[in-house]
Amino acid sequence: MDDQYSINVDCSKLCGDIVDLNERFSNAIYNGCFQHAIDLVKHEQCNPNSTRLSKGGNKPKLWTALHQCAFLGASEETIKAFVKLGTFKSLKNSDGQTAYDIAVSKNRPEEILAALKLPADVIENKEAIEKMEAKLHEHILSRVETLIKENNQALPQISPLWEMEEPSLYYSVPGMYGGFCLTRDQEKRLVSESWSRVCGGSEQEIVIDHDGNVIDCNAEADLGFS
Repeated sequence: MDDQYSINVDCSKLCGDIVDLNERFSNAIYNGCFQHAIDLVKHEQCNPNSTRLSKGGNKPKLWTALHQCAFLGASEETIKAFVKLGTFKSLKNSDGQTAYDIAVSKNRPEEILAALKLPADVIENKEAIEKMEAKLHEHILSRVETLIKENNQALPQISPLWEMEEPSLYYSVPGMYGGFCLTRDQEKRLVSESWSRVCGGSEQEIVIDHDGNVIDCNAEADLGFS
């Protein structure tokens, strides 16, 4: 089963209960009430990678719990608790910083830096991840650019797929009546399967290799290469 990618859209695009939970979690991590935030993940199914939703078309800052931990000086125990719950270390905020980058800028102690250090797979595949992510964004916009703009929606970061034991994430787009299932295959390529009722009900599968080359699996299937 795919894990749900924590999307960031304008709060007007989601139902009230989801917006309320996001607000409570965002306020908790902003104010350093980390145990309360952990409880919201454990007991109210809040996504541990939630970031404060945008409002009125403002650009979201995309600060996760780990960003706030690094900024506010949370304990190693707290950081490890969030990681155990599934909070990704490699997610970047809107300034392109990981939690580790913030910890370094704040001169946090070595044990904190070690707890926030990016996994080796993310570091070793950094260039390939950037190329694949750029092509994925082009693909998403080719399908639902209007909705992405209307939702003020942040495009997905794919580095978490290099943190996961079972690398699969579902990126939903409100109003699309479908979404994008993102996986990493055995060759560490990015696979995107998408479907949308507002795009004629068509399903599309593409594979993006380490150099950013895109393979259209639908076209190959039509030619009898599947």
